[in-house]
Amino acid sequence: MINEAALLAARKNKEGVELADLEEAIERVMAGPQKRNSLMSEKEKKIIAYHESGHTLVAKLIPGTDPVHKVSIISRGMALGYTLQLPIDDKYLTSRGDILNRLVILLGGRAARSSLSRRSRPARPTTCRRPPPTRRAWSPSSA
Repeated sequence: MINEAALLAARKNKEGVELADLEEAIERVMAGPQKRNSLMSEKEKKIIAYHESGHTLVAKLIPGTDPVHKVSIISRGMALGYTLQLPIDDKYLTSRGDILNRLVILLGGRAARSSLSRRSRPARPTTCRRPPPTRRAWSPSSA
């Protein structure tokens, strides 16, 4: 990581490594190099922004998760955008709850993206005129 930061600083003819170089090195190692030549339409940028904001909002709302350090819609490596969460403390073990929280955060991006597509299309007539569900009284004898 430090070597990558030193290379980045040297390419910019700096005399030393700065915090910005270290942060860029972290992103390069974790997500890949920045793709500067990919041109995205405004619609694609909006979809990616919604997706990444979904990850961010869910990560913020779930207690005990790693804080969000940075969110970007600039392509890096194979990712069109990314949400970078950095742990406060070193972790050597992962609990079941941590894994489930991570899954929920990952699905937050998909949920936000699907809410965008639901808003952009008209409601289907069948969903607008659906009759309310009937309720059947429950009694111990009907169980």
